[in-house]
Amino acid sequence: MSVRDRTSDHVSLPAGLERAFPAATGHLVVLVHGLFETERCWVGTEEEPGLAEALEDDPMLTPVAIRYNSGLRVSDNGARLAGLLEEIHAAWPVPVESVSLVGHSMGGLVIRSACGIAEAADQRWIDDVDDVVTLGTPHRGSPLEKAVNVAAWALAAVPDTRPLADFLNTRSVGIKDLRFGAVADDDLRRTDPDLPLRDTVGDHPLPSGIRHHFIAGVATADPTRPLGRAIGDFVVRPSSATGGRDLEPTSEVVLGGLRHLDLPHNPVVAERVMGSLTPRLLR
Repeated sequence: MSVRDRTSDHVSLPAGLERAFPAATGHLVVLVHGLFETERCWVGTEEEPGLAEALEDDPMLTPVAIRYNSGLRVSDNGARLAGLLEEIHAAWPVPVESVSLVGHSMGGLVIRSACGIAEAADQRWIDDVDDVVTLGTPHRGSPLEKAVNVAAWALAAVPDTRPLADFLNTRSVGIKDLRFGAVADDDLRRTDPDLPLRDTVGDHPLPSGIRHHFIAGVATADPTRPLGRAIGDFVVRPSSATGGRDLEPTSEVVLGGLRHLDLPHNPVVAERVMGSLTPRLLR
């Protein structure tokens, strides 16, 4: 896991922060990508600028992009992110006034994991977090991973198809964490992760004192259509991306006409995210 500058180069800590962020402000916006992605997922086009461009145009905010190995356990990446943010917080070129966290898909789970770890360890950076924004995050799991889980279990029951089941089960532990939205170290470690639809994810409430904004997308133009609710953004359903019945975000929104990979760089989503970020200076 590492910090990347606007050209995607690795930023060494702590010495490289001042060089990579010469116009650093006290209001950090940390960007955490999703599965199979890099920090480039936030970049739009000249015709349709994305969140990266919107943040760069705001003189008050400083975007800090993170790259990580999304094949690892979400909780492992959460621990690494918590430690990295503690290091960034201590070495930032100017005094830190606020921290906002934005995660796409798996990145939202990594952020939730990091916040829980930071609270338990009484890390300094968590005290400065104002807003957490998640985009298409499977807080209650992804139907795609659930389908693969069931398919692999069924294929394993027949000798002729068991090799295919073995192949499917070699997918990374990070992907398996998406089945029910695992964020803690012992989620899914109390059982065989390849058992069919065995939900062992514990209760992980959102950290208090932080505003949480959950944004979901659906493929249909009208987000209220039953078909859109059923297929979601083709990877995550809105019922999961908006937190389900147990999580209570500060705000939630479902946007139509969006696929899963559209979310981090879509200009409409970028506008929603920017409207959710409220540095303490503006309160």
